[in-house]
Amino acid sequence: MIFLILAQKMPEFEHETSGAHVEEHEAIHEGMGRYSAYLAKCKSSPSSFNAEEFRKILQSWGPILFYHLDAEVISLSHANLRRYYTLAEVKELFPW
Repeated sequence: MIFLILAQKMPEFEHETSGAHVEEHEAIHEGMGRYSAYLAKCKSSPSSFNAEEFRKILQSWGPILFYHLDAEVISLSHANLRRYYTLAEVKELFPW
């Protein structure tokens, strides 16, 4: 939701509904789904835990997650935000 609001002025987030950004989100969500399913399986049957399998699940989506988060940190930096929004506008968008 926040990124859709920011996309109104920030070209970095215009791709929230298409393109590479969405592909990254899909890959992250797929990885999180595999991660969650594996944890649920291990919770119901602790003896089924296999460290190598767990590591493979994390490695399958970890690189795209960290790439994506690094890019968002840069896009959300104060230096970049002030190019598009005044402090008053940011406070209005995010009153908490």
